[in-house]
Amino acid sequence: MYDSTWLESHEVVSGNQVLLHCDNDFLIRVTVDGGLFLHQKYGELLDFIPYPSDESAIERRKRKPWWRLWQSGR
Repeated sequence: MYDSTWLESHEVVSGNQVLLHCDNDFLIRVTVDGGLFLHQKYGELLDFIPYPSDESAIERRKRKPWWRLWQSGR
């Protein structure tokens, strides 16, 4: 279920996007665009998928962050 890896290098893709290269051919795309978004690509995958890839984590990211709920009560 879990694997250890080393970050070998990084590559700037655009002004708001970085690609992280790990030693086990694992790629993580980090995008900052109104929030922080992570996508992963590994093995024989042709396209990036959301990271983490479990559905509950993806659903949690769609909800309004707790600190914004707190700020709206002021």
